[in-house]
Amino acid sequence: MLLRSASFSSFHPRAVADTPVRPSPSPPDGSAKFCLREARLTIDFALPSASATAMPLAYSTQHILYFTRGNRVQFRNMVSADTTGQLFRLQEEKHGEPMLLEAGGVDRPGLLALSTSRGIIQVWDADSKKMVSTWTTKGAASMTWNGPVISVGTAKGGIRHYDTRIQPTSKMKEQASRLTRHEASIGTLSWNQDAKLLASGDDSGVVHCWDNRTRSPLDVGEFHQRRKKIQHPGSISALAWCPWQSKQLVTGDISGTVRFWSIDPASAHSNATSPSTYEHGSKIVNLHFASNYKELLTTLGPVPRPADATDRAIPSWPPPGSTASNALTVHAFPSLRQIASVSASEQDVCGSVLSPLSSSASGAQKIVVAVPGETKLKVFDVWGKRKEIRRQTSSLETSIR
Repeated sequence: MLLRSASFSSFHPRAVADTPVRPSPSPPDGSAKFCLREARLTIDFALPSASATAMPLAYSTQHILYFTRGNRVQFRNMVSADTTGQLFRLQEEKHGEPMLLEAGGVDRPGLLALSTSRGIIQVWDADSKKMVSTWTTKGAASMTWNGPVISVGTAKGGIRHYDTRIQPTSKMKEQASRLTRHEASIGTLSWNQDAKLLASGDDSGVVHCWDNRTRSPLDVGEFHQRRKKIQHPGSISALAWCPWQSKQLVTGDISGTVRFWSIDPASAHSNATSPSTYEHGSKIVNLHFASNYKELLTTLGPVPRPADATDRAIPSWPPPGSTASNALTVHAFPSLRQIASVSASEQDVCGSVLSPLSSSASGAQKIVVAVPGETKLKVFDVWGKRKEIRRQTSSLETSIR
């Protein structure tokens, strides 16, 4: 199910080859090893059109799930027993179809950003159900919040940072800073925990990392034509920053390759030129770190078509019947030892979002998986308190008494 091509010990220069192997520690009670299971909840869901490639799905810090049913943007409170409600409906002839949804962070919890197929970006106040701002950006392919700033990656390889505090909107557009280095559509963006580093991944398999104080990408990665860069064999489909190591980045692509990087060009011991690599054999739909546990969840999609795997290091990979597809797998970090796995669907999984920590249970987190072929969003418990097994008195014990 998983080919491990390098150990995480390669990150640490002091590792010694003949160091005695220690037994793996037992996972904590809230580990996915004990908690990963499908919940008794599914939600009706539909992409705007059969040809849609973007995934309009978002999970807010207030535990509100946002999703689409065609051109309608709907929401559901995932903590209370509330039913699904509608936030708004787009007029297709005027605005186009919803393509991306991004919920605001802890300092903007009630805001939702939307991009459409006609290049329109809207920001909605979910509490009042009112649109608070709108503007146009050609070819928005990815989007993420950083405080009051919305970072947008475009189909032409540019990144723009829009500060939503600037009014009117025309001035916000004029003052938006711009980053250029990518030569292909930027399909995914991610800020690290302290909002100092931005990772951007494009359809040519290139990932650039940016310091928020500069306009040039950091000199990290492997050497390609005398310049360092992070390069994957397939289009970048997932990025994740480690919440407890702010410079640790994980990258994934549509061919099934996952790589691990230490984004620190100033460090002599950076792993930027020799990252560990995993080959899953199935499309990497998303990557999620646990908030309270040192574990990494990978959402796997379908096995790539043969044409998508022509550049793989192992042309015959994956062997027939050995690849996990459309599934959730969890690995301990940094050992990368697989500790849990569950099938998500027999249909293609196309997206996933992770919940914030639940206040009702220490460390509890859920993941919502999009399966357009079933027209459903499936909910899985991932991390939380281990459920105690109640011991029942057997009939044998009763008879002995």
